[in-house]
Order: sequence, then C-alpha cells, then structure tokens
Amino acid sequence: MTPDELRHVELLQGVGEARLAWIAARGRELRLSLGEPLFAEGDEPKAFYLLLEGRIESYREVDGNDLPTITHRAGGFIGALPLLGRERYFGSARAAEPTRVLALAPEDFRELLRGEPAVEQRVLGVMMPVARRIEGFTRQREKLAALGGLSAGLAHELNNPAAAARRAAAELREALRALAASPALEPAALGLLSPGPPPADALARADREEELAAVLERAGVSDAWDRAAPMAEAGVTAEALERVPAGALDAAARWFAASQLLDDVEHAAARISDLVGSVKEYSYSDQAPQQDVDVHRGLELTLTMLAHKLKHGDVVVERHFAPDLPRVPAYGSELNQVWTNLLDNAIDAVDGHGTIRLRTARDGDRVLVEISDDGPGIPAELRDRIFEPFFTTKDVGAGTGLGLDVSYRVVTQQHKGDLRVLSAPGNTRFQVLLPVFADPRPPS
Repeated sequence: MTPDELRHVELLQGVGEARLAWIAARGRELRLSLGEPLFAEGDEPKAFYLLLEGRIESYREVDGNDLPTITHRAGGFIGALPLLGRERYFGSARAAEPTRVLALAPEDFRELLRGEPAVEQRVLGVMMPVARRIEGFTRQREKLAALGGLSAGLAHELNNPAAAARRAAAELREALRALAASPALEPAALGLLSPGPPPADALARADREEELAAVLERAGVSDAWDRAAPMAEAGVTAEALERVPAGALDAAARWFAASQLLDDVEHAAARISDLVGSVKEYSYSDQAPQQDVDVHRGLELTLTMLAHKLKHGDVVVERHFAPDLPRVPAYGSELNQVWTNLLDNAIDAVDGHGTIRLRTARDGDRVLVEISDDGPGIPAELRDRIFEPFFTTKDVGAGTGLGLDVSYRVVTQQHKGDLRVLSAPGNTRFQVLLPVFADPRPPS
C-alpha cells in the first residue's frame, strides 16, 4: 500500500503526506470476492475500513430477512460508528462486487481522529445522520412487520364471520321460499314480479320508480316510494305489478324487498370472502414459500390489493399477457412485493390520469414482465440512482426510497434475474426478467 492509493479517499482529502504514509504503513489490505462478508451483526468491531475499490452493502436481519440499510462505494468508509460508541456491529456488511479495503485497527483509527481534526469532523458529520436513518429504518420495518402479522390475523378473523354471513343468507333464502308458499303471498302473484331487464339509464330508472310508486300507492301499500326503488332497479315493470291482486300487493312488495336485501347480504359476504382469499393468496399464507409461480396470477392479485388507489381518477390498466407463459420458480410473497412496488410507483406517476400497461413475454429461458406508465418519466440525471437505498423522488413522507432497492435485490440476488428501467416522457418501463429453470436463492 502506498500513500498515492489513499489520495482518492474522500475522508482523507487535505491530509498531509506524513499522515498518509502512516495510514498506509499501519493499514492492512483486504480483498473480498462477491458476497464475502466483511463483518457480521453482533460482532465486536475489529477495524475501521477505507474502501479503495468495489462496493460494500450494509444490511440488518429483520424477521429472517436481510434488509438493506446503506451502500458504501469506493472512496468511502465503513465501521466508524461501532468504534465511536464502543459497541458491537448493529448490522452486517458484505461485498456487492470484488472489493479492496484498507483496515485500520481501532487504536489506529482513534489516533487518526485525534491527530486530524478535519477527519474527525468529516466522520462525525457522516455518521450521525446515518445512525439516525438506520434507527428510523429499523423502527419502520418493525412496525411494518407487526402490521403484516396483524393483517394476516385480521384476514383470518374476517373469514369466519364472512362465511357465517353466507350460511345465514342461504338459510334466510330458504325461509323466504317457505314464506312465499303462504296463502297471503299468493305464489302466482309473486311469479308476476319476476324481474326483467333493468332500466337503461338513470332517467329511465326514475321514470320506472314513479310508475311503480303510483301503482303501489293506489293499492294502499305503505312506503310506496321506498318499495318502488329496488323493484325499478331489478327490472320490475308497472304492467307486471298491475297484474298482482291488490290484496297481495303489500305482502308481495315486502317479500320482494326482503329478497333484494338478502341478495345484498350474499354479495357483500362473498366479496369479503373473495378479498380474504386474495390477501391469503397474495401473501402465500399457509403455502410453501418457494414454488412454481403463475406470474399473471401474481399481477392480478397485486392489482386487487391496490384497487383502492386505482379507483381515484381515471387510471386505465391494460393487460398484454402472453398465452401459455411458463411458471417461474420463485418465492411468491417476495415476488408479489416487487409487483406491488412497481405498480404503486406507476400509479403515483400517472397521478390519477393515465394508462398503466402490463406486458409479459417469453424471452429465451427467461420470462419478461414489463410494467409501464405514460407519466412524466424519470429525469436522465436521476435514472442511475433510482435503485439506491433511501433515494426517492417523492415528496417528504410519501416514500422511503426503499421500494426499488428491495425490488432490485429480490429480483437479482434472490431470483438470479434482472431488473432494468427505460424511461422517457410519456413512456417509463420497468422490465423484470426471471429465469424459468434456475432455482432462486432462499431469503437469508
């Protein structure tokens, strides 16, 4: 190691020749291959590291998953905070590519800070914001993990009353059928109320309600207008109503209203059950974490999860799905998180007015999934940074800057695929390429 090799290290800018020579002499050069660890969470700090070449990724383990915290590049440094606080490493670090570092022993690091006040100020100026950011990120992830567990439990609890409501609705329908057989309702009269085509528009529906209400009022039916509204919606006509004997009209109207309410209960309970099923399928609850995944199904489930955001404005979702697209070996819940991040960004990009396109295709031994939008695009000067952790173009509080970084890691590291972006005003495309045959890596 020579002093000249240390001149490009930003931390050491302005340091004199004698100090650079001292650092070069005291330091120990390390070479790391891709994925090789530099240190592990909970270890005693053994050195302060200056990055000469390559890239180091810091991460923390939360709920069994490696969650990125920061990326360190050539010219930077890592390992100062535990040495300053005399604590164990609160995260792990590994080489993201072939990397070369210079390790300074703890006592040499402290001597460097004592002898070079400018270096000490730079270290403190960098490390304190990083410490706050890591702490905030960890708290946020813990809250999200707790929320995820709560959501899973809530989905399970919702499923029971929804199923009970459906069973009760079925029993009520049987009871209504028995009631329809009573002499007071005259089954023949109820047959005349069989609904037909509903009115074509709101004006036609209003006219139909007025006609039905007039027939009911003449027969002395109470709440005639309230009874007329569901009949008009269901397609009952005034002519059919006039054929019902007047003595049976009130009972028939009540029976009809009850049957319509029962339909509403059945539909609502079915909707709850469908949503609960979608949540469980989306999260791969009660399923093996790794399996052959239907990409199209994952995209549709993600759209269901984001339906509340798609309802606002006039966002159009176009699907251009390849027929007979092969399944891919994947960790389904992690892959669905990728679709969620990409679709959520696309929805934000069109800002309530625009088109989002989903396209799939076979690309050799890989599957291509493209999510595009016609929003304003990503400025060229920011395009190279969008996969960096904590980098975001959204307003403060609207984004954490972690969605694309996590997506990139899931696709490239866990599934050995590729994630890239092509962007121009009116056409931003995120492309995910997933191997059809390669085995994905388990979450570490």
